[in-house]
Order: sequence, then C-alpha cells, then structure tokens
Amino acid sequence: MATQSAVINSLLQFIRGIDPNLADVLLKMADEIDRLATIVDPPPTVVKRIDKTPVPVPPNVITATFELTRTNVIIKWVPPTTGYILYEVRQGDVWETATRLLSTGTNLVLLDPILVGTTRFLIKGINTEGVYSLAPAVVDVVVPPLGTFAITALAIGNAVTLSWTIPPSVFEINFFTIYRDTTLISAQLRGTFFAIQEKQGGKITYGIQAEDIAGNKSPVVYATVDVAMPEDYDIQTTYISDFSGTITNGLKRDGIIYYNLNVFQTYEEHFVNNGFASPQAQVNAGYPLWIQPTEYSGEYDETHDFVDYFDNTIVGIDWNFENIIPNFTFGTEIWFADKNGVWSGPYPTQTVFAPQVRWVRVRFTFSAADRKALMMFKRFTISLYVKRENDGGTEIIPQPPTAGGDLVYFKKAFKYIESITVTPETQVETYAVYDYDKVPDPKFFKVFMFNNSGVRIGGQLSWKARGIL
Repeated sequence: MATQSAVINSLLQFIRGIDPNLADVLLKMADEIDRLATIVDPPPTVVKRIDKTPVPVPPNVITATFELTRTNVIIKWVPPTTGYILYEVRQGDVWETATRLLSTGTNLVLLDPILVGTTRFLIKGINTEGVYSLAPAVVDVVVPPLGTFAITALAIGNAVTLSWTIPPSVFEINFFTIYRDTTLISAQLRGTFFAIQEKQGGKITYGIQAEDIAGNKSPVVYATVDVAMPEDYDIQTTYISDFSGTITNGLKRDGIIYYNLNVFQTYEEHFVNNGFASPQAQVNAGYPLWIQPTEYSGEYDETHDFVDYFDNTIVGIDWNFENIIPNFTFGTEIWFADKNGVWSGPYPTQTVFAPQVRWVRVRFTFSAADRKALMMFKRFTISLYVKRENDGGTEIIPQPPTAGGDLVYFKKAFKYIESITVTPETQVETYAVYDYDKVPDPKFFKVFMFNNSGVRIGGQLSWKARGIL
C-alpha cells in the first residue's frame, strides 16, 4: 500500500511541474473517489463471534444388571437423571472392537439366549449432539451349564421304552437327541418319551442329550438294559387323546391344557386369597404373570375303550409338553381291563404288558417346584403293541376234493390273520387259492386246487400264515 502511494505522489509532482492546475484537479478527483468508495463499499469490520453453550459429555451409566428368562437375556441399567437421549449396546471386551448390537431410547433391552459361560456387554449413553459417554458400563452375563437328569429304561422282550426328566436349564429346552451306544437313532425329539423295537438282543446302552434354544447341550446321560431277541411286537393301533378326560387344576384352551391353575376362583379371589392388594403388589412379590401364583399340583385322568380286545399286548403311553416357567415332575399310572371289564391294579410306568386288554386308563400327575411354575400339556397318546407270529405246514387235499372247499386249520391261536400264502406241490401244473373270512379268533381257512383246465383236483400243498396272537 505504501509503494502505491509513493508512485501516485511522484506522478502528481511530475504533472505539477508541467501544469500545476491539472495537478490540483487530479488531487481533488482522487480525494472524491476515495470518499465515494468508502460510502459505496465500506471496509469489512470484524464481528465478534458468540459461541453456543457447549453440551457436556454425558456422564457414565451408573449401574447395569442382567436377568435370564426362559427365552431371553434382559440387560437393564439405571442412568443419571439427565444427559442421555439414546443408549448403545455392544458385545465384547473393548468398546472400539466390540460388536454393535443395537441402540435404544429405553434403559432395558431383550437379547437372544446365549451360550454357556461369561459374555461381556458394554453400554454407552449418547447425548443430543451424538457424543458418547466416556466410559461404557460393563455387564458380564453368566449362563450356567445345563444340569443332568434321570432316565428310566424298560425292556419287554425286544420292545424298549425310554423316559426321562427335564434337565435344569435357564433357557427353554429345544429338543433331545437319542443314541444307541454311540450311534444316533433319533434327533430333535421334542417329548420326554421314546420307544423302539430292537432287531438284535443283548445289553444295549442308550444315551440321551438335551439341547436348549441357545444351542447349549447337557451332558449325555446313559442307561443300559437287557434286550431279548426280537419277538415281533409291532404297533397295532394308537389313540390320540382330545383331552376329554378329567382335568384337575388345569385350563383347557385350543387343544392344550395349562397346568397347574386354580380355575374356580374369581379375579378378585385370586388377589384376596393370595394376599395381594393390587396387580402391582403381585408383581412386586415376584409373580409377574397375571395367572400366578400357580398351584403345586395338577392331574389328568382319562379312560379309553379300544372297542376290540387284544391278547398279549404291550400298552405304551407317550406325551408332549412345554414349560413356560419350570420346573415340573411328572408321575404316570396305567390300568388296563380285559374284554370282561376286569381291571388290573395301577402300574407306575410308561409301558406295561397286558395278557388281554380292551380298556386303558391313564393318570398323569404334575408336581410343581414352586408357585411360579407353569406349563402346557400338548399331546397324549396310548399305543398297543401286539405280537405277530408265523404259522404254516403242509396239507393233502383229498381226491376228489371236498365240496365247498377243504379246511386247513391253524396251529396257533391267532387273534387276527393278516396274510396267507398257499403253494401247490404237485408234478403237474396246478393252481391253489384260499378263502378266508377275516373274523376274530380264526381257526381255519379253505383251500381250492385246480388244474390248468380249471377242474378242481386233490394233491399236496404248503401254506404260510402270519397274524396277531
């Protein structure tokens, strides 16, 4: 700027030496231009900046805890009264490398079940400017391993039945896996009962392992039984209950029975009898479900008529249930009656051998560990396993044959006949057919033999029959 002024002054002095009047005019013009420039385009002035009030970094979360339910991991925390609008939850040991799970505006999150052991979760608060609190709250969620459980194994001939209890588990049991020795024989079994007919006899060890909804597995629990050589016991018929029996301390809804509940008390009696002044008082006492407190015991009793009777039969029961709040202990009793209605005593097992059976009565008892326990009884079946055997021999059909067919008598006392085969044993081309009426307690069938001209003839034949004893 100083250099420009020196140049202008030198120029004016040069002009003044030539024409002083012109120099005066130019000087006045320069002053006027400077004045006008100041009015039209004033020089910028520096305005003092007024900063916004800074938002402080949020304080750290005060406390954080966890709770394990049957289906979730609940993490909750108590934040300071101000400073947060959001919270971010991560899984891992170090905030910068931990896995981000979610952000929420509440102080509670429900997470999926996790594996057994200790898993660390981190929580930070976020303010209105998106600034995170300096240090995260740390929650170490500890999931205990699944416990062991009891197996009951029973072998009647080559028919083996297994039943077991539910293992202690913080999360809901998803299914069971069954092993014969070390070989997998059933995967993802939902119930607590399994039946199998072994093709080979001897000492057989069965193993059962539970798995919960998080993928945690229990120890394998074993039971060894002596299995006889096969006697061809097969399922003859299975009855699926519609739960029309007698229900004690249970509520039937949509084909499912909920146990153990007092269904005879009113809404008001529910609170008065349990000493609660309000629903909130019930929750505060540790019973968050409106139907709690539940009862300690419940029963289901049903008798089924199979209409026909069966001899030398294995009666087996099976059921399916789902815990809402564990734990329950199951008890079972089976009675059977013959065709004359004469009843046996109760058998506290899941299978029983019946010399003759037409009616079957089953009673379940459900014993709860506490007044929080709640479960769904979903399915119940009764199966009859009957013994199938073969019979056979040779016969000589007289010549001439008997009018109306020649009789062949069974050697065994069959209840029903399922199949018959007849084979001519002659030197000429011969055909044989049989006539059999499917009646209970059959004694014989009729045979007709024909030559290739369709004429009835006599001769030797062999026969085989298979049926239920």
